[in-house]
Amino acid sequence: MEAFVDLFRDGRAREAARLLARTPPASGRPPRVLDVGCGSGLFLAALARRGFECHGTEFSDETAVRARALPGLRIHAGPIDAQTYEASSFDLISVWHVLEHLDDPDELLRHSARWLRPGGALMLAVPNIDSWQARLFRGHWFHLDPPRHFFHFGPGSLTTALAAAGFRVERMRHLSWEQNLYGVIQSALNSLGFPRDDLYETLKGNRPLGSKPRDLVEVLLLAVGFLPAVLFTAGEAAFRHGGTIECVAIRTDA
Repeated sequence: MEAFVDLFRDGRAREAARLLARTPPASGRPPRVLDVGCGSGLFLAALARRGFECHGTEFSDETAVRARALPGLRIHAGPIDAQTYEASSFDLISVWHVLEHLDDPDELLRHSARWLRPGGALMLAVPNIDSWQARLFRGHWFHLDPPRHFFHFGPGSLTTALAAAGFRVERMRHLSWEQNLYGVIQSALNSLGFPRDDLYETLKGNRPLGSKPRDLVEVLLLAVGFLPAVLFTAGEAAFRHGGTIECVAIRTDA
C-alpha cells in the first residue's frame, strides 16, 4: 500500500513544482515550501530533490521521526501558532487531509495566509461531506472517521472558509483515485457489517491478511464490486460530488 500511496505523493510534488515554476520568488532564492502535517516527509523530500527549501510540521517528536531522518528537511514538532513562521516567508503551503483533524481549522487557514507571500499558493485536500458516497453511506462512510475527524467541508463551505482567511480559490478537483475509490470500497464493506475500516487496517499492516475467515469474503466482495466502485467514483467526480476535494487557492493581496 505504501508504494501505491507514494505514486500519488509524487504526483502532488509535480503539481507543487509546476505552481512554484509559474510564480517563482522575485529574489531568485530557492522556493520555500511548508507541509503542515508532513507525516513521513516523502512529499517534501521529492521537492527537496528539486532544489526547494522544505519545511514541515508534525504534532510531536514521535510523529516527526521519519521526516527528520530524511536529508534536506526542516521539521517543527509540536503546536503551531501565528508566530511559528515569519509572515510572507513561504511560496507554497500544503495542508493535505489535515483540516478535518483540527478543532479550529479556520485558525490554520489564517496562519497559512500570514505565512504565504502575496500570490503564494495553498494546496489543500479534505473529505467532501457533500459527496455522493457521504450521502449514500452516511455513518458508514469511511472518510467520516470518528473520532479523529472534528470538521467536514463541502465545496461551498470550503470556499467560504478560504475567502474569509484571505484566499481565492483557483482550482477545485473532485477526482482522487487514491482517496475516493478506496472510500467507496471501504464504506461499502462497513455498511455490510464488517468491522469498521477492517480492510484499511489490513492494508496498513495493522492486521495480518488471512487472520480471520471473513478475509476470504472480503476478497470475494472486492473482486465483484471493484468495477462498480470504479464507475461510481468516476460518476461522482464527473458531477462534482467526489468523495474528497483537492484545491489550489491563492493568497490575495488584501
